[in-house]
Amino acid sequence: MLKALGNPYTTCFHWLVQSVLELMKPNKKETLKFVHENNSDEKEAKASFEFIAQDANPNKVPMRLLFGGKREQMPLQSADILAHEAYKRFKDPDKPERKPWQILRPKIVVVHLGKDNMAKLVQSLEEIVKNTSDQASSAARKNKAS
Repeated sequence: MLKALGNPYTTCFHWLVQSVLELMKPNKKETLKFVHENNSDEKEAKASFEFIAQDANPNKVPMRLLFGGKREQMPLQSADILAHEAYKRFKDPDKPERKPWQILRPKIVVVHLGKDNMAKLVQSLEEIVKNTSDQASSAARKNKAS
């Protein structure tokens, strides 16, 4: 799966972009911008993003991928706050919710992955890999026939 999906960081980035695009209604006017932090995963994130833009953008939403640092990119600062609060929440879900999480919670969807549902996640990822391989094989046969 690592070969097909990349490292966990890149896989989550791909999953996020794909999920946002699937939730969006057709939009031909406004360009959707994704901001990725300058880091060692840029190359894989760019490749993943290019694949989605070309082959997995169901509503043909115009989109761009931007790279930058936290100092100049406010969305990265916001993402860090969200990630920190999610980490605190999932580290000990029995603790009372922190105030920032209460503020963010109505605006986000949360999926908890743990030992009870990890098998389902792995099964879903294996299906994605199989479907991706099947699509690549089908495309190669079409190209060869042409």
